[in-house]
Amino acid sequence: MKFFMKSIIVFFLLAYCFATHVFGQAYEQVPTTLSGYYDVQSSGAAPQYLVRDPSDPKNSHVTFLSTVSTHVDSGLQISYAYSYGGYNWHGSHLVHPPLIGTPALELWSGSPVVVFNRLSHDTVFTSLFSNQFGGELSLPRFGGLDEPQNPRIATTADGRLFVVAVRPISDTAHTLLFDPHTQPTWSEPLPVIHFGDQYVVAANDSGRVAIVWSSADTVGFLESFDNGETFNSPVILFATQIINGDLVHPGKGLDAVYVGNALFVVWSAIGSTPRSARILSWNPVGGLMTVADSSKLFLSLASSMHPQDDHFVLDRPSIGRYKGSASVGCAFVVFKEGEVDNEGWNYGDIYVAEGWLEHWNFCYNATNTPTVDERYVKVASHNPPVFGLFMIAYQADSVAGPNLLRDKTSVAIQYVQQVGVIDLSVDESGKLPFSPALYQNYPNPFNPRTTLRYSLTRASHVRLMVYDILGREVAVLVNRFQSPGTREAHWDAYGLPSGLYFYRVQTPEFTQTKKMLLIQ
Repeated sequence: MKFFMKSIIVFFLLAYCFATHVFGQAYEQVPTTLSGYYDVQSSGAAPQYLVRDPSDPKNSHVTFLSTVSTHVDSGLQISYAYSYGGYNWHGSHLVHPPLIGTPALELWSGSPVVVFNRLSHDTVFTSLFSNQFGGELSLPRFGGLDEPQNPRIATTADGRLFVVAVRPISDTAHTLLFDPHTQPTWSEPLPVIHFGDQYVVAANDSGRVAIVWSSADTVGFLESFDNGETFNSPVILFATQIINGDLVHPGKGLDAVYVGNALFVVWSAIGSTPRSARILSWNPVGGLMTVADSSKLFLSLASSMHPQDDHFVLDRPSIGRYKGSASVGCAFVVFKEGEVDNEGWNYGDIYVAEGWLEHWNFCYNATNTPTVDERYVKVASHNPPVFGLFMIAYQADSVAGPNLLRDKTSVAIQYVQQVGVIDLSVDESGKLPFSPALYQNYPNPFNPRTTLRYSLTRASHVRLMVYDILGREVAVLVNRFQSPGTREAHWDAYGLPSGLYFYRVQTPEFTQTKKMLLIQ
């Protein structure tokens, strides 16, 4: 009887995921010190308010646009918190009113930097706040009322701060490269991006910088190969189109991260009905892919959203990656049927999906709280390859919907959480392997992508690493707990020199190394 009940439980767990063979894992919710404020983190694309230090991922930083009053237009302030290890958080107010818009957070030379708009005597200033220059520093102005707003920020490979913002009257986007040793200036107008569009920035350690935008009709990006000095022509990733008989256009959600030199973009897409929504992604290897589709989820989604709510049933995705691998994690908000208060406002849950350059695996509920409204999720762009975990931050509130609209007296809590997956897959035959093994990669030689297969006979923690001819670790493809079975990992060596490489699988059960040849 016990065996029968366990079998039934396992069956329903597997059926619950909307892609087979994988089951999600969520860890304890940890409140930051940015709690007890009224809900105002509600505008723009993926809020840029969680970062981890790539050189020491235990260093985590969050920021938050907060207020101690329900009258948010008169009391906006920026709060900040820091943690080493993700459990004990410290910090509070950083920048006091008057402010407009939402802040963006980045690390610069290991220290947090916040970019934001300050309002003083009807004049807008774009400001940076960092201990590196003793507090707040105002960036150059154009002069007059038409000042850049809604700034986004990234750190370039050559150590400068890249800022992009849009002038509301001129309706033009401009960039600025900040270096404390030189006098920064705003660039000439960029093409395509306009005031009111959603946009995010991403940079990598080889000099690439991307500005990704989403309008009512298109999603696209501009890319620089010289640390933001110049940009290539715009690339359109998605335009309003008919999919399976439904007219689909971009939503408000948008985020991007570099996986090596490959730009990985996620965004929300909305159909002609409230229940028609998708989370889509693009990268140069896998092309256009679907992360989640409301018509294919094994759960009942909300039949409608409150007419004043600016969310859809699947919305506001954010994306991050594992350091040294091609694995990415996407988090987004989902509104389910029946999770609605007596005034018709929907409670949201945070869902997480994991994927690679070629495909997405599955999705699962990371919060599962029917009467708590969780929104505005952000995935840390860079995560350590330890146990396959991503850090996410989000806002939780006992009152559904944005208090910016509802004027309720509830307060919000900002949580961080580790999320990840346990792989339950076996080989296509359904049989477990007789012995552990590492197989030859294919194709071999390869350019620039290859597939690595290995087998496990018992559940264990698995590491699959790639080394160059000098023995230096160049990639960690797997670093997590896995159950018995045969599985594949994919490696994209784009940008690496041709030559001999070694790949090693390591478990408590066995260790094995093989050679492979990259020919670019």
